[in-house]
Amino acid sequence: MNMSYWGGAALHGIMERLSKLLFELSNENRLSIIVELNKGAMKLTARSRKLEFTVQETSRHLSRLSGASLVMKYVDGSYHITPLGKQTIDHLSGLEFLANHSGYFKTHTPSLLPREFASRIGDLVKCGFSDNVMQSFGTVESMIKAAEEYIWIASDYVLSSTLPLLEDAVGRGLEFRTNLPENLLLPAFTESHEPPFSSHEHGCMEHRTLKKIDTILVLSEKDAVVTFSTIEGKMDYLGFETMDELSHTWCKDLFRCYWETAVPILAP
Repeated sequence: MNMSYWGGAALHGIMERLSKLLFELSNENRLSIIVELNKGAMKLTARSRKLEFTVQETSRHLSRLSGASLVMKYVDGSYHITPLGKQTIDHLSGLEFLANHSGYFKTHTPSLLPREFASRIGDLVKCGFSDNVMQSFGTVESMIKAAEEYIWIASDYVLSSTLPLLEDAVGRGLEFRTNLPENLLLPAFTESHEPPFSSHEHGCMEHRTLKKIDTILVLSEKDAVVTFSTIEGKMDYLGFETMDELSHTWCKDLFRCYWETAVPILAP
């Protein structure tokens, strides 16, 4: 939050209002209520029964949430989440993702993401986490084998074991895109497999370079893998994998964002 624009009194007022909002959400029961109301309106007794709270407890929490303008009561007695409440919940998903993987984000940073994607990081909340490099590599290999439409890769390294799989994928007619760093040294290729920058009569291959790769992305039409750099600026290939639609869209949009600014590589 950039506070440099605000004077002392204004800054105090902002922090006070923010603190009050966060205080209301810091209670687990109130947070459970607003999360449920985000799914749909409900009356007091039904809400207390669903969450297994007493009616008195639920009424007290709803009163506090109403006072914070996060929910409101309609004339028919039902409670609805307000636009403020809905936006707050949407932003909390990012905190939920970061909190769920606090150990990882102690040493890995998403701060190098374009601002739009940093603000949407909650879209990754349903991703699974892998803390095993070989498992991550195995996931990528499985993705390439199972892909039917495309394979997109943004990485600082070309995994040698994937080269024959990628050649096979292109032979099946898949679209293959890579975003690689300018100074990448490609691994040696076997005589039976062409380098990935060669032309192919079946699939469509496009390759571009960026000055630096800060986030690794591997996508097929079904799956996505994303890993962030360490705070030292290195890649250890530990990160997240998903088949969730929202998470996949985030990864796909980020790849396209990098792709638009990358420099095309012409096939030899």
